[in-house]
Amino acid sequence: MSAIGTFMIWGALAGILLAAAVLWRGIVRTRNRTDSDDADVMWLGQLGEESGEDTSIDRRIAANDASRRRVARMGERWLP
Repeated sequence: MSAIGTFMIWGALAGILLAAAVLWRGIVRTRNRTDSDDADVMWLGQLGEESGEDTSIDRRIAANDASRRRVARMGERWLP
């Protein structure tokens, strides 16, 4: 019976640590996000709207570029 209790205690501790790690990662990711990336996407999307072109492709390209810049900044911060 004590083996089952020990297993339950260790399982609960592991679950708590996993939940804390996931929450911490979400908080850090949200805090490091910048509004300039979103502004770039909106600005490039508006360029296509003003010219009367199809903007769905323009917005996808702009979102991809903003995402690449965001990932590059994250990499620079973590590299030695």
